[in-house]
This record gives sequence, structure tokens and C-alpha cells, in this order.
Amino acid sequence: MGCAVCISLLHPHNHKFVILRSEATKDPLLAIPLFAVSSRQSARFLQWTEGSAVALLEKPTSGNQPSPTRVPELMRLLSCAAAAFLLACNIAGFAETKTSCSQTLNVPLQSRAVLIIDSKPAGLQIVATDRDELRVSCTAGSDEATQDVSLHFSPTANGGKLSIEGPVHHGNNNLQVKIEVPRRTSFAIRMLAGQVTVEGVKGDKDIEVGAGQITISSIHEGDYRSVNASVGIGQVHSQAFGVDKGGFFRSFKRENPNGDYRLLAHVTTGQIELLGNAHQTGDGPKPD
Repeated sequence: MGCAVCISLLHPHNHKFVILRSEATKDPLLAIPLFAVSSRQSARFLQWTEGSAVALLEKPTSGNQPSPTRVPELMRLLSCAAAAFLLACNIAGFAETKTSCSQTLNVPLQSRAVLIIDSKPAGLQIVATDRDELRVSCTAGSDEATQDVSLHFSPTANGGKLSIEGPVHHGNNNLQVKIEVPRRTSFAIRMLAGQVTVEGVKGDKDIEVGAGQITISSIHEGDYRSVNASVGIGQVHSQAFGVDKGGFFRSFKRENPNGDYRLLAHVTTGQIELLGNAHQTGDGPKPD
């Protein structure tokens, strides 16, 4: 048996509408406008709504007409779907924030978010706070140096991406960036050269530095289900696990099925330090 309704996309005068029609009479039942949505996004929306309509109308109907009780239900479904779809498509564009490193960047960031950090060479200090926000501030050897660096935050479905961009100078003008995040935040960091320090943040950590140093404090075995730290040339020192290795292609791994987070740290040339006490179960409550 065919579907009782048909869903199509109409483009009158470059305005997009989702049209819901009766298959029997071809009469329009509902038109939902899609403002500022690309053709690809419209196609994704149509695929989703068409599947939802079929699922909603799977039960037998009288003749070829849609059930009177199901048409309003389908109309509500499509209206809600259109609103949610438009919000998802456009929220990132509205909420993007870009400012000079000479100013402080403040944006909302919920606890348990995933933050991606892509940075030019610098010293990054990641610090846990009890606020549901991301706060980024910079210092450098001169005011001109901070003005040359930009901070760009783009929200994502589960957190956001922070890009620290600017020209690369010899010595990086001693650029230091303090990044304050909610205490429970997972993050991934990519940086060509510099130092990354993490203080008191609970969550998954994926950090990769080309040349420089990674230091993570408050390491407790009970917090991590897996730890993987490696260097191409340099040293891996873990006070938390009693490990001290130096030379070429040094690494160590630990597994703990009772842990909650994952730690992956790699430096091509440089040093990794994991500070803490592996015999403790962690300070503070476990994740919910």
C-alpha cells in the first residue's frame, strides 16, 4: 500500500517550502517554509521528514485518504521538525565569536562539553573552574603581539572549537594563553610547538604537540580507563605511575576498567609530565 501523503520541496521565487499533499487528491495539506537553508540541508530535512511521515502513517487508513486523526499529528511533527532543523542549521553561524587576543573571550560552555583547541605556537594553560563558561585571556611580550593574535570560537553540537590564530614569530613573543573551562570538560588539543599545562580538569584528554611539553596535574588512576603517553624524541615522566623513560620513541600505557576517562598525549620532540598519585581514586565525585 502506498503512503497516504506525499512530501515535496517547492522553490517559488527562490523561497523553499516543504509541501505535504494528499496522495489521492493532490491537495496541499501543509506548507512549511525553510528560510536560509541550502539545497543539501533541504534534502537532508526531506529525507528525515519523509521517513517520519511513513512511520507515522504505517497503520492502515480508510481508502487512500490519510486518517483525520493522523494528519494533525503529522502536521505538528513536521512543524516541530522544521523548527528544530532550522535551529540546528543556523545556531552555529549566529553564535560564532571572534576577537583579538588583547581582549578576553567569554562564551557559554556547559559542563561535560567537548572542546577542540587548534592553536598557533604558544603556552596554553587549561584551568578548571566551577562556571559554565569558556574564558580565554592572553599575555605576551608586547601589546602589539596580542593584537596580532585572534581568538575564534565556533559552537558544535556537543561543545565547541577554539582556534588561536596569528603569525608565527621567533620565540612566539612569549604568548601565553589561559583557557578556563568547566571542571568536567573533555578536550582535544593540536599545536605545532609550545607548552600545554592542564590543571584540575576531569574528562577525556587528547593532546598532541609537535615540539614542546605537555604537563597534566592531578592524575589519579581511578579517573582514567586508559592512559597512552608517547614521545618521538624526549622523555615521558609520570610521577602518577612511577614511570620515567627517555630517548627515542618512548611510551607507556595503562588500562583500568574502573576508570572513567581516556588520556592520550603525544609530543614529537620534547617532554610529557603526568603529575599526581596513581594510588588515589581521584579528588571529588565520580561522574554521574
